[in-house]
Amino acid sequence: RAAEVEPRGEHVVVLDGAPAPAAVDDAAIVEALGRLRGAGLSTRDAVAEVATALGVPKRRVYDLATS
Repeated sequence: RAAEVEPRGEHVVVLDGAPAPAAVDDAAIVEALGRLRGAGLSTRDAVAEVATALGVPKRRVYDLATS
């Protein structure tokens, strides 16, 4: 039947998965937080900025910022 009917709709071809993210150690996160806090950013803003820049969960960054 597939040969009789012209394909319709969208088709997705996956060639390869995304590469695994690089591991970020806690020291790098704490260092980045310190730089941003020293520049005058609030803890909330620094956490958001570091999480986005390093590609790590905000919860992890926040836990390090408040410990």
